[in-house]
Amino acid sequence: MTPERASIWVARWVRLYTLGLPPAVAERRREEIGADMGDHIAHERSVGEGDSRIATAVVSRMARGMTADVTWRWRAQPTKGDFMKPLIALLVVGLAVAAVAFVADSPLLLLASVAVIGSVILGVFILGVRAAQEGDFVVPYVVILGAALAIAALAVTAIVAGAWDDAPGLVLLGIVLIVTDIVGVFTLGLRSAQRSN
Repeated sequence: MTPERASIWVARWVRLYTLGLPPAVAERRREEIGADMGDHIAHERSVGEGDSRIATAVVSRMARGMTADVTWRWRAQPTKGDFMKPLIALLVVGLAVAAVAFVADSPLLLLASVAVIGSVILGVFILGVRAAQEGDFVVPYVVILGAALAIAALAVTAIVAGAWDDAPGLVLLGIVLIVTDIVGVFTLGLRSAQRSN
């Protein structure tokens, strides 16, 4: 992967988390991040780093900064309404980072994905406490979502441990857990939709 290709992934991430913001605010953020990435790549090339190491550093930096980006987005314009949608989107991002890290064989990115998934688990807990305080607590869905997130975190941890110890069985276990988690949540969603109809 080239640094320019990695920058495209960063630009897509910025475009995703600035969706729905006023155009001037979103454009300013995109320009800031784009300029920062350009400076980063130029500096690394000036000190003689290879393109693959620069690309890995760019993707790693994006993954490590995702929580800060989501926090920035919240401060720029707090989300109103359904808070589960951003958390589910963040979970998908965490799993995507885990997949990229698996393909790139990067334990650092896998740890970043664990951090993102952990942030989602914390967010679900906070929303559950807030909902309980407001009297709108729906126990089954929060428990099921919490279990799904815990399984996803366990899966990513298995992949990280397998990558470190060169244990393909652990990596395979992590992949199986992630696929099982996705299928389970999808099935639950279908059943809920059928019951509501």
